[in-house]
Amino acid sequence: MKTKITTHDKLDTVIENLINKVETAGSWVKPFKSAIQGGMPINGTSGKEYRGINVFTLWATAMEKGYTSNKWFTFNQLKAKKQTVIKGEKSTQIFFFKPLSVLDKDKDDGSKKTIFLLKAYNVFNLEQTDIEVETVEVTEPTENQVIENAKEFFDNLDYLEVKQHPQPHYAPGTDTIGMPSLNDFVSADEYYSTLAHEHTHATGIETRCNRDNFSSNKKTDYAFEELVAEIGSIFVMARLGLNAEPIQDNSAAYLKSWLSSLKNDKKYLWKASSQATSAYNFMLDNQYQNEENIEMVEMEVA
Repeated sequence: MKTKITTHDKLDTVIENLINKVETAGSWVKPFKSAIQGGMPINGTSGKEYRGINVFTLWATAMEKGYTSNKWFTFNQLKAKKQTVIKGEKSTQIFFFKPLSVLDKDKDDGSKKTIFLLKAYNVFNLEQTDIEVETVEVTEPTENQVIENAKEFFDNLDYLEVKQHPQPHYAPGTDTIGMPSLNDFVSADEYYSTLAHEHTHATGIETRCNRDNFSSNKKTDYAFEELVAEIGSIFVMARLGLNAEPIQDNSAAYLKSWLSSLKNDKKYLWKASSQATSAYNFMLDNQYQNEENIEMVEMEVA
């Protein structure tokens, strides 16, 4: 009898493939560099960014196939646009994960329980379709000079103070980030990548994203938190259109520490990506809040 392949089985396969890509690449971000600089993967119809593990799945496909577009569509979305997939092109599988509150049939008191809905979808990159691809000129930022859109992004994260310090770190006790100066880094990209890493750490406290592993002293929890911070940094750098190269030699140590855990728990990368998405969204929400406040002030002045 043929064994039915479930959606969870498909998710396990996707994560295993990502683990293999990371292992054979020998570097955390390097194979995704060109795809990351193209920006966060988005749905071509809604414009919404994909989240969690789907981001890495789509980046990995874009890197492997050489796609420069960050837009992805389902077959039905293309059909609605009266567009088609180029003959012979294959889709990339992504996953939708959502908690649902349902009636608990094991109890007679009408109480509810939470179950998790997991669905798989197939998407195609814009370059796999007959949609005309727009040519976008990418300009490399000048090293060790302020990158204005990055400066504005981090200036809007004004819920904590960034102080000058020779060693990058986040201090939960004082809720402050310590950072060397811009000119102490090899490039401006590395400076902003490090700053994004520390800001991701800062979202872990109870009053923000409240990550369970954040304050733990366990080695595995520390490695997990570093992975969350690395992924959060990558998401921010993609949003800003900057080079998300790993932070100096420390990334190799982080990579080694969590790869072994991945093999024992395939959902490890899923969990880290999910928590990094929450951290990333927290920072984005603060951006929008600040933009709204600025608009209100301008209206009052006018």
